[in-house]
Amino acid sequence: MSELGKLIQRQRNNVGISQEALAKLVDYGRQNISSIESGNLSPSDDVLARIASELEIPFERLQALKIIDKTPPEIQSWLFEELKARLGS
Repeated sequence: MSELGKLIQRQRNNVGISQEALAKLVDYGRQNISSIESGNLSPSDDVLARIASELEIPFERLQALKIIDKTPPEIQSWLFEELKARLGS
């Protein structure tokens, strides 16, 4: 699972909505939401912005995680730790 997918799934569960409900809110297929959460699909910035808005996650945070997920594993952990330190999470 990608870091982006983990955060989206965690926040979606915190808000208490299903994948299907999120899919309807952002006008995107439920299977696509599932694929994003599992790390098998990288959403466009437009979709990412709609997800960020509905789940009340800063768009920039989701964008940064999307970039980290595309980064080679040997650099990924360092970038993720930097991001966490800068965002205070």
